[in-house]
Amino acid sequence: MDGLHGEFSNKPVALITASTSGKKGHQALLDVLKVVGAVPASESQLLIPFAQTKIDRANGVTDAVPLQQLKQHVDNFCSVMDGVSTS
Repeated sequence: MDGLHGEFSNKPVALITASTSGKKGHQALLDVLKVVGAVPASESQLLIPFAQTKIDRANGVTDAVPLQQLKQHVDNFCSVMDGVSTS
């Protein structure tokens, strides 16, 4: 993890978890991101529980709500990134 600290230090990150439940895994990943110095933007975090029930066998999305949430969270993160200096 020490090697990752410089890569993520003070940089905004988004976290999207799609899983059966995902609460514990999502929190664990947030903890790891914080340890390596990343700045998880609260508006760029999304937990999609029971993801397998929202996708059909052809990998099509069957539930429009998580898809809309995903689009909103990506837009939010893009807004966060627009405000980040690249220098």
